[in-house]
Amino acid sequence: MMNATYIAGKWQFDSPIPIGSSFNPSGRDCKLSPTRFPCAAASAPDAQVSGTVQSHMVDPKTNALVRPAVLFDGLAVRMVDEETKSLKSTWIVLSGTGINPQMVALSEEPDQVKGWLYYPVLTLNVAPDGKSAKIEYFDGYSRKNLDVTNGLSIDTSVSNRIHGHLKTDAKEVANFDILFDISTVSDCFADKYQCGD
Repeated sequence: MMNATYIAGKWQFDSPIPIGSSFNPSGRDCKLSPTRFPCAAASAPDAQVSGTVQSHMVDPKTNALVRPAVLFDGLAVRMVDEETKSLKSTWIVLSGTGINPQMVALSEEPDQVKGWLYYPVLTLNVAPDGKSAKIEYFDGYSRKNLDVTNGLSIDTSVSNRIHGHLKTDAKEVANFDILFDISTVSDCFADKYQCGD
């Protein structure tokens, strides 16, 4: 959706204006709610993501597995209960393309972020105890959903960060081997799914 050029040791987006007419920044006051999505959401260089997803799809032309997808950027949002402020889940998106912070700023909900990212995109909805996650993987052809318990390790011992490793082989989807260390400063109300108001 947007090109970037590597200049002076860093990536720079070629267009200063993010595209997408459905994004609405109105009604968001980050001074009043600085930790609510998208105000405190951060991706690269804050995000440290590395790993591959080897799809089990076979290229019909070559009869070989399609090339593995590389993931290198990510974003995490803590979903909290509006009344108790207790953690209900942590929403994580891992991407094979850079996440434009301007687009994040214009997104009303965390789930909206994955809609404008070019594939591959992997989203994890991690349980509060960090021992399981609901996963959606979009490979450019279809969206695959699975539940993961084995092969997922989550460490939240560092304040406002989530460090994790997903290493599992989902036979009908793909082989996942991804490390991530992402900021989790931003909160979202899980019950009403209201983040930007």
